[in-house]
Amino acid sequence: MSKHLQAFILAIAVALVASGTVSADRLKLRSGQTVEGSLVSADAKIVRMLLTGNQIPDFKVSDVSSVEFVPREV
Repeated sequence: MSKHLQAFILAIAVALVASGTVSADRLKLRSGQTVEGSLVSADAKIVRMLLTGNQIPDFKVSDVSSVEFVPREV
């Protein structure tokens, strides 16, 4: 596993643990596309986002450049 991939996964894990009630507001892809939704899960290979219409597409970690987290409003 590459160091970039390890750092990416670690950043997601730390953000999730540190904030408990977090949603991934934006997933930025290397293609330049931005996807908005809520993070469902992430592992060494796949990031899953809940999108409008209850769609849960899979994104390859190698295609993701960043994830921006925004606290959920209560």
